[in-house]
Amino acid sequence: MNADGWRKVEIENWRPPLDYLERRVRLESCPDLADEFRELVAEAACVARPRAAWSAVPVQSVQSAQDDSGSGQVRCGGVEFRSPMLAHNLSNTGTAFPYIATCGDEIDKRFPSLDDPLAEYWLDEIKSAALYAAYDLLREEIRSTGGTGQLNSMNPGSGNAMLWPLSQQVPLFRILGEDASNWAGVKLGDSLLMKPNKSVSGLFFFGADGFVSCAYCERDGCPNRRAPCGMTEL
Repeated sequence: MNADGWRKVEIENWRPPLDYLERRVRLESCPDLADEFRELVAEAACVARPRAAWSAVPVQSVQSAQDDSGSGQVRCGGVEFRSPMLAHNLSNTGTAFPYIATCGDEIDKRFPSLDDPLAEYWLDEIKSAALYAAYDLLREEIRSTGGTGQLNSMNPGSGNAMLWPLSQQVPLFRILGEDASNWAGVKLGDSLLMKPNKSVSGLFFFGADGFVSCAYCERDGCPNRRAPCGMTEL
């Protein structure tokens, strides 16, 4: 643990899931490009450092959407968030786990620009796989803290625009602190999107019920959907 309370997980000598990546990019449809693709994977793996920064903070107060304010306010670790759904999800837990997980900025530094759109697509898939590896390791780390119930996550801007607005990235980065985001190599832009693009931020929490933001998302054809749409907001 660092002096200001945040913790880190990192994968050294990351080994990309080559079979998975070849299926993702449908390499069987263009076998003549197999060597080129595998060379790109190997070169990216040499520099990649998938990692995550996180902390455990107390849930200090929750004001639900049914209270007089109706806005759904949550105070965690001295920082205020606004989201009726977040207030609902954190109403019965004493601890939240803010985090940033990322593929790392090393791959973008190694390949600052690729003129080939296909290679750009390949690189995006490689970075996604690195992010998933960091995220999975982070989940296991937080599970090991001894919380009870199901481990869930909420992410600003995920689900639909107002479930937990993207503007809440600002207090989320504040709660972790500049040292944590700098170590992760993740920058929050003026548009509130993160760079590297294969990064994710949010709050983990333990609860009795499973929460999946995909259930509130109406986006068609999402390749990463984990639950069918059908839920409404509180």
